[in-house]
Amino acid sequence: MPPRPTSSRQPTPSATVASSGSCRIELPLAVPLIVAGLRLASVSTIGLVTIAAQLGEAFGGLGVLITQGLQTFFATKVYVGAVLSVALAIAADVAFVLLQRRLTPWSRARTAELTR
Repeated sequence: MPPRPTSSRQPTPSATVASSGSCRIELPLAVPLIVAGLRLASVSTIGLVTIAAQLGEAFGGLGVLITQGLQTFFATKVYVGAVLSVALAIAADVAFVLLQRRLTPWSRARTAELTR
């Protein structure tokens, strides 16, 4: 039976993020895929909630502005509802991109090596 190493650890499919010296969190390498799924879900939900206002004003949201604008032929309400809905979706997407950049510092280091 071969001797077992006592001080070395076998590599695992995870990355370690140290935040404050003594506190270390191991994140799986699937974090970019998880955040991408959250990005897709959030932007899709914002779009679907806007469309759901077509079912009735009881649902509320920015889609009510679009619906009321279409019913009263008042284009300003349509534009305001559409622009705010798109702005909210973009803000959510940017927030998840920044979260992904914060959680995956190893991907930026790898990208910097590839561009040299």
